[in-house]
Amino acid sequence: MGLFYNPGTKLDYTWAGKYVYDNPCVRFVAIDNKKRGLGDEVAPSVLLHTSVPFSLENLETDKEVIKPVLMKHLQQVLPDLPEPVEVKSHKWRYSQVHHGYSGSPGCVVLCNKPLIILAGDGFTHSNLDGCWDSVLSVSDTFLKLAGKL
Repeated sequence: MGLFYNPGTKLDYTWAGKYVYDNPCVRFVAIDNKKRGLGDEVAPSVLLHTSVPFSLENLETDKEVIKPVLMKHLQQVLPDLPEPVEVKSHKWRYSQVHHGYSGSPGCVVLCNKPLIILAGDGFTHSNLDGCWDSVLSVSDTFLKLAGKL
């Protein structure tokens, strides 16, 4: 879901992105203009991603019906967030992993020449830590294979 604000609206958060562990609905929130390194003259926006369980449970629910539920949960996570001028909901049916690659290897070498490595949280587990675990797996795999080239 995207929340859009008028130019000049202050979103007083020190972070550009925040992973939320303790809410059944909200999983990730980003202050988009901070994330992109844009100044305060740009109208700010906030991006919300839901958790995998919440997404699976509400996959077929109309996005306009689910919007107030998302807003309620976001208010719990960010109680000082100002009222947006516009809110847009968007469903990403395949944005999160709920059945990862068998064995969770971190990455898979698809081809040695040219070297093609498949990676991402789909090869570990669905959260930011899963992405980092995959990055580390790619690094280890690349270093092992580079020694054989």
